[in-house]
Amino acid sequence: MVTVWEEGLAATSMMPSADFGMAPGPLDVETAMEVDEAVESHAHRVADEGAALARTVGFDPVEAVVIADEVNVPETLVHVAEQRGAQPIVIGSRGLTGLKARLLGSTAHAVLRHTHIPVLVIPARRAPEPAPEK
Repeated sequence: MVTVWEEGLAATSMMPSADFGMAPGPLDVETAMEVDEAVESHAHRVADEGAALARTVGFDPVEAVVIADEVNVPETLVHVAEQRGAQPIVIGSRGLTGLKARLLGSTAHAVLRHTHIPVLVIPARRAPEPAPEK
């Protein structure tokens, strides 16, 4: 079970873009470090929960792996899978469609494009449609 977290995300989000004509403001390094630690801690919890879930359905052995993003999330996932000899890569999909999918991209689609390893995509659960009124 691999969870990729994005190191330095707090510092990046605090830096105004020069594209908007704004000069970078002061960076609170201590706060940025705290955010990074919280994000990494969350990544460990997610990986541990995912590994435990995989064990309950019969996958064994399962290792919880947490890694900071190397290039981008899909390429990092593929790199880790190739390094560890994963067969197959199992990845979830939030099921974004339309404009959201085009703007945000799709990790699952990018993984499919960047690997020769078989990929199993598990779609997100959707809330059941309400029953039609009678």
